[in-house]
Amino acid sequence: VGARHTQGKGLGTLLSVLIHAFAFEVLRLSAVYLTIVPQNEPGRRCYEKVGYVRDDGPTARSYAEADDDIAMSITRDALCEKHKAALSEIVSAPC
Repeated sequence: VGARHTQGKGLGTLLSVLIHAFAFEVLRLSAVYLTIVPQNEPGRRCYEKVGYVRDDGPTARSYAEADDDIAMSITRDALCEKHKAALSEIVSAPC
């Protein structure tokens, strides 16, 4: 997020936390799922910073396009646990 020289300072992670707070609070989702190709290590690290964990359950795996795709998920509780301080600054945070 942002110009190349401003990256690596947590803005992308903070924006992702804000988007996920919206998903859990406003849209009332119970979990968010994603899949990535195994070669996308930078993407995987980014998702893990937000709070995603590998999820080999049937719901998460149903989103995979290929057998070797990595399925991940995050719940409201996991987001709150990992980003409590940032979420406390959002008026309608899910925690």
